[in-house]
Amino acid sequence: NGKTEQLVSAKNSKIEIQKDDFTVSGRNFSASAVSNSFLFSDSVTGTQLVSNKKDNTKEKITFSGDSMQGSISDSKSDKNSTVLSGNAKVKSSSMEINADTIELCGKDFNIIKASGDISGKSTESEIEFSASSLEYNQDTKIVILSGNVELKDLKNDVIAKAQNIEYDQNLDIAIMQIDVSLRQKKNICTGAYSIYRKKEQILELSGNAVVKQAEDTFRAQSIRFDMQTEEITMDGNIRGSVTTTKKEEKKAGTENE
Repeated sequence: NGKTEQLVSAKNSKIEIQKDDFTVSGRNFSASAVSNSFLFSDSVTGTQLVSNKKDNTKEKITFSGDSMQGSISDSKSDKNSTVLSGNAKVKSSSMEINADTIELCGKDFNIIKASGDISGKSTESEIEFSASSLEYNQDTKIVILSGNVELKDLKNDVIAKAQNIEYDQNLDIAIMQIDVSLRQKKNICTGAYSIYRKKEQILELSGNAVVKQAEDTFRAQSIRFDMQTEEITMDGNIRGSVTTTKKEEKKAGTENE
């Protein structure tokens, strides 16, 4: 019956399939000609060439997992979907992603979605991250992280945490929302919403914004913090406390004599 026709490989045989710029190989393979779907029930590895719109070149991404299932109708179709399960990994020249499950989808498989125990890094930006879910657009170079997100700026020794973080690799800007906390040296910054400008080392906080520097605390509706100069600009419902050390008190007393 043509409607139920399937191709099934012999057990433990290694099979390689190729469709346009997509190549995958693995064991325990089965496929359906009707649904245009396939399954590797054992470990797989593969590559996908993704178009770079800036210079019209193609970038190779590599992937692997304990199993894989999906469908490929046409490399130009936005309905393509391939799911890696178990020790799933995807690597490009600028991004590395590890997760329990990773889905490659969209036109040229330009969208990467991940869930479950996610970790990874942006090699261009020297950023490491972990989260519960992820969506990465390889065209725009924007990654959206959700669920107990932690982002580490290795170059500037900054650790940021939030429930949602959107990071733009092109601009090196992170937009953080809900339970935002950022630590840099002795500075601890919190708020409901923030924008972290990595190149300029500027943090913009809003929504019960707080910056703590050692024993000093600054509070306002919004705070702009320059991490290089430690200059603070506050606006709206400003309050705080500054602790003077004994050394500073002695110096001030000497100057007043």
